[in-house]
Amino acid sequence: MIGNVDAPALGHGEWSAGPDRVRAVLVTPSAGLLVIRRVKPGVAPYHVLPGGKVEPGDDGPEAALLREIREEIAGEATGLRHLHTHQENGERQDIYTASIAVWSWADRTGPEFTEPGRGEYHLEEVPLTAGHVADLNLKPEGVRAVILDALTSGRIPTRDTGSTQGYWDHYATGWGVIDWPDDTRWRGWTQYEGHGPGPEHLGTPGSILELGCGSAIELAYYARRGIPVTGVDLAPAHIDAARARCSGLPADFHNTDITSFLSGTERCWDVALSRFGAVWFSNPRHLLPLILARLNPGGLLAFSHAPAVPGCYGPQGMYPGALRGRPIEVRRWSYTPRKWTSLLLAAGFERVEAAVLPAPNPADLGTLMVRAWAPAS
Repeated sequence: MIGNVDAPALGHGEWSAGPDRVRAVLVTPSAGLLVIRRVKPGVAPYHVLPGGKVEPGDDGPEAALLREIREEIAGEATGLRHLHTHQENGERQDIYTASIAVWSWADRTGPEFTEPGRGEYHLEEVPLTAGHVADLNLKPEGVRAVILDALTSGRIPTRDTGSTQGYWDHYATGWGVIDWPDDTRWRGWTQYEGHGPGPEHLGTPGSILELGCGSAIELAYYARRGIPVTGVDLAPAHIDAARARCSGLPADFHNTDITSFLSGTERCWDVALSRFGAVWFSNPRHLLPLILARLNPGGLLAFSHAPAVPGCYGPQGMYPGALRGRPIEVRRWSYTPRKWTSLLLAAGFERVEAAVLPAPNPADLGTLMVRAWAPAS
């Protein structure tokens, strides 16, 4: 847990193979930093980062840090990245960065919060800027300098999440997004690895456009087989990852919203695809005609995402994150397979296949799978 942080500045000596303590620079959806303010009799109030001691039963330092975050602020952190290692009087502390969208100070646990003489604990969210961090009485002393240096060098992401693009960019940097390092292996069209149709689902296209390409996991698979691919995504972090993944392959990527891209290009493709992507998060009455106009004759639109909640159809609005800070409106459009069929036919597609594919365990959530073909001439 939080422990005693009334210690001198961090030194530079020898340390054991693993850290004694772990702490986290937790970045919130509103580009804030979560810190705990300590108030103790006879001591000036100070702040600490969430974290604490690595216990013998922890499965490594990252597991210890996630446990501490759950105990101290009832939070779930994602995208842990090692930032810096300190040593203080022979004790090693590892500092990580992470994203956090959900936490509850009221649901914290741990004996130190109720032990007599430990003083008061208050969770605060401060803007993650150099000026605000410099004003914190952050302990141990060396931690503040580490954060300031990381902000200057860009090692701590502080993108504006008060916009739709900022939200998706923050999502791309670690809100529970599972990377797929081996893009030579097929991931699949559903949320269950390898379940459902294989790569042949798209036929034998000569070119592919992905609408909301993420880090280009599917596109890389096809590009490695010589098929020219194009990816569009609103999140800069996704586009950076996609370009790195597809370096040297026949691939190009564009950081913009999909409707602007489709409206501004003269190019056409054999296939447009969306795997839990832009088709789910765009008004189909606007998007589908734009997609059709950019498909070659007989071209295919293939998309998949979660099925609609029974009885809840049409645009579904939500405020992502922890319902704190500036409101961000994110919408997705959910319909039955039958309704998707009528929307696609009305947009000018010639033939449609739409159904919900059951999960490997029929009791689990299935996947909406849709394919629609443009007229052959």
